[in-house]
Amino acid sequence: MFEQALNGLSIIYQLEILIPVSILAVMLVAISKSGFGGGLGGLGFPLMVLVLPPKLALAVFLPLTLLTDIWVTFVWRKFFIFEIIWMMVLGGMIGQLLCWIFFNYLDDRSITKIKKSFT
Repeated sequence: MFEQALNGLSIIYQLEILIPVSILAVMLVAISKSGFGGGLGGLGFPLMVLVLPPKLALAVFLPLTLLTDIWVTFVWRKFFIFEIIWMMVLGGMIGQLLCWIFFNYLDDRSITKIKKSFT
């Protein structure tokens, strides 16, 4: 399975493209999570898909998203509103479970189509 993920990654060796696009995508997500960028974080994944296969781009963005969510939760811990938190946690857990179940069954093309439908 790991070999399949590495097939077609010749563009990764073009670091002059990969590194600036990755930095821009990470900065968009970070600025969005800080509250200044609004919906700019939604552009991070489509931007990464331009230089990486969708499954690899998801693997890059999942730890980033989890770390920024933990940080945002820590910063806003004094403004705890249970009604909002339980809805967000429930939706996040359902989304994570569905992605975990279907990740192996979806190929890069279908992940790109799903992402295009949300973007």
